[in-house]
Amino acid sequence: MKKIFLFSLLISQFAFSQTEKGKFIISGSTSTELSFANNKFDGGNFSNNQKITSFDIKPTLGYFVLDHLFIGLSGLYDFEHINNNRANIVENNLLTLMPLVGYYFMPESKIRPFVVGGIGYTNLKNKFESNNNLFDPLDPGFNSNNEISYHGVTFGIATGLGYFVTKNFSIDAQLSYNYLNFKNKNNDLKSKTSALGFRVGFSVFL
Repeated sequence: MKKIFLFSLLISQFAFSQTEKGKFIISGSTSTELSFANNKFDGGNFSNNQKITSFDIKPTLGYFVLDHLFIGLSGLYDFEHINNNRANIVENNLLTLMPLVGYYFMPESKIRPFVVGGIGYTNLKNKFESNNNLFDPLDPGFNSNNEISYHGVTFGIATGLGYFVTKNFSIDAQLSYNYLNFKNKNNDLKSKTSALGFRVGFSVFL
């Protein structure tokens, strides 16, 4: 019984060491997507075929200020390219920086629930190019190359599970909610967006 107790204590300390005070956490996830869409509109024969390519990367660096509680900084870069049969090209570039705080539950378990949230700054650049003959170049409002920039505040919260494959490495799955409030730098144009998403990534504990 004494040996079993000492072994259980050792396993508990081993599991505890990954998220104790003074440790660092480095997390990351990325995704790519290529999709095709065909949009048709009621009230006419107009149709629009779209080819959409997207890519994003999300790194996070954190430090455990208390046992299982960390603070850190997360970044997100998201690129989207849309090309359609109307000879229109749209590019979206989204950059977000977010200070955050997170907490791990059940430190003695190999599968650990966690929650993380933060508020930060976001910037969106939207670029539009058109070779569409339906537009009139003589129209004062026509511009074949437009770039619009937005900036604003973003808020995010996520909950998930970390599966510790080894002492210092976990595979993470999380469900997140994000809210973005944009404003154009040159006028009063505003945009509010909320999104629910699922993401799979990894974490390294040092």
